[in-house]
Amino acid sequence: MAILKTVLVVEDDVTIAEDVCRTLRKLGYGVFEPIVAGDAALRMAESTRPSLVLMDVRLAGEMDGVQVAQVLRERMEIPVVFLTEQAEPSPWSRAMTAQPFGCLLKPFSERELALVVEVALQRHELESRLRATSALLQAVLDSMEDGVVATDLEGSVIVANEAERAFAHRRWYLADQTTPCPPERRPLARAMRGETLRGAELFVGPSDHSEGRWQSINASPLRDSGGVVRGSVAVSRDVTDVKAMQLELQRLSLLDDLTGLHNRRAFQALAEQHLKLASRTRRLAALFFADLDGLKEINDSLGHQEGDLALRDTARLLRESFRDSDIVARLGGDEFVVLALEVDSSRVEALSERVRRNIEAFNARRTRAFTLALSVGVCVADPSDTAGLAALMSRADALMYEDKVRRRGEVAKMPSSWVKVRSAPEEQPTTQRGRRR
Repeated sequence: MAILKTVLVVEDDVTIAEDVCRTLRKLGYGVFEPIVAGDAALRMAESTRPSLVLMDVRLAGEMDGVQVAQVLRERMEIPVVFLTEQAEPSPWSRAMTAQPFGCLLKPFSERELALVVEVALQRHELESRLRATSALLQAVLDSMEDGVVATDLEGSVIVANEAERAFAHRRWYLADQTTPCPPERRPLARAMRGETLRGAELFVGPSDHSEGRWQSINASPLRDSGGVVRGSVAVSRDVTDVKAMQLELQRLSLLDDLTGLHNRRAFQALAEQHLKLASRTRRLAALFFADLDGLKEINDSLGHQEGDLALRDTARLLRESFRDSDIVARLGGDEFVVLALEVDSSRVEALSERVRRNIEAFNARRTRAFTLALSVGVCVADPSDTAGLAALMSRADALMYEDKVRRRGEVAKMPSSWVKVRSAPEEQPTTQRGRRR
């Protein structure tokens, strides 16, 4: 069933007011008693909430029709149609500031009244629906964690949600987090030039980066029905935690989880880069290929936990023996490798001696149930050598194996094993290169 539309007439001419009310009833509208003063009209409207107010521009009392109409629109969202006898531009221009839904110039016919009232009511209903839809849309946008913003060609914001407003005064930086992003490279500006962006990552935040965040941004141009760009829209997602997780996963994928050293993948990537740099700068580099002797004996006699301890101790001793700038890695099992940078022959000998002394000092402390021993092969990379990392590692591995064979020959002349396990049964020399774990 249709809801009865109600009309309040505010007119200081009683005769005109009664005539208008009579006509409105005839047209099927509900009509309240006419009001002659502005303040009384506000009280009546507050209590009755009419669908429409027909109001004379000139009213008795302190408030005229324009002032009352402004209050009705701003506070109560009630539409107003002005009634006036004035056709001069001045009163009309002032009346327009109240944004009326129509104007009737007295005297007017029943048909004119019916038409203006119907148009005003329909327009108000459409505007009410639009406001409700806009409010719903804004509520939906504000519920989103992603920031949403649309702008016109001048950069003025058409719509933005709460997540986006939180970054209203953002500073944009490139991936290095220090270089400001030029205005023309920002997503909305690029979208205004017709570009469509997907997953563009920028660092945003205050100038000191103390609370900066990473954002992934999708942006596209807003086009009219003719395909002309009229603005741009962007959706931004905070990916700071995702970036941190990715960096951590990347870090973990490049580390040996037992020793904390670089793993094979990390060593190959880093060593390739540093060897290329050494070749360009005409500097020597040395590759140490080391094998933890007797790891199988430790595992078999004392258990794998002690074997893991031996591997971690070896990793720590190698880190202590080389510089922070050198690349120390565990390739897997009992194999370790070090790329020492900017060395010469004397430096290679000094590093080898340091490794030997550190292992001797470790064994002398007798803090473990085992002793450590390393077979080591060293190969110097000459800047003119173009064989590459794989060939260098192959040569160093061969030299390491020669060292192991030599050490085994020396052990054969001795009563004890070339790797001692304290408190173990009678020990026999091993013929294996250590257990791959």
